Amino acid sequence: MPAVGDKVTTASGEVYLMVSNKTPEIVQPPATLATIANLLDQVNINLNILIDTSRWVGKYAAIEENLDSGIERRDFDFKFPVRYIRIYTDQPIKIQINDIGNPIISIDATEMPYVLSNLFPGFFIQKLYITTGTLATKLKILAMG
Repeated sequence: MPAVGDKVTTASGEVYLMVSNKTPEIVQPPATLATIANLLDQVNINLNILIDTSRWVGKYAAIEENLDSGIERRDFDFKFPVRYIRIYTDQPIKIQINDIGNPIISIDATEMPYVLSNLFPGFFIQKLYITTGTLATKLKILAMG
């Protein structure tokens, strides 16, 4: 350890004279309200991720059915909050999520599989309503939560 008054040569060849053996203190500017608010936002985001992750209940439903043509709003109840759902059909269908008052989602057979993933708590699926078209439809649903 160099002492006060020693000459120190760096790897690049620069020479310095030691005038103090004290470790320099890092001076941080005082925290502003905006800085504190930003840090609290980051803590909130991390807590939400932790809480959201703990809401997985480790359950799934696998449904395979042959549905007749012209079915109106056949409901499928899930006994757990669904966070991921994968739907496959061989014919076009219309779905409504959680409530028949919600907008209809029309899905063509060429758009299969239809997947909703990474659903947040406010979007968890509890019920699915399916309407078939003019042909019988083979339906497969994988729901996880």
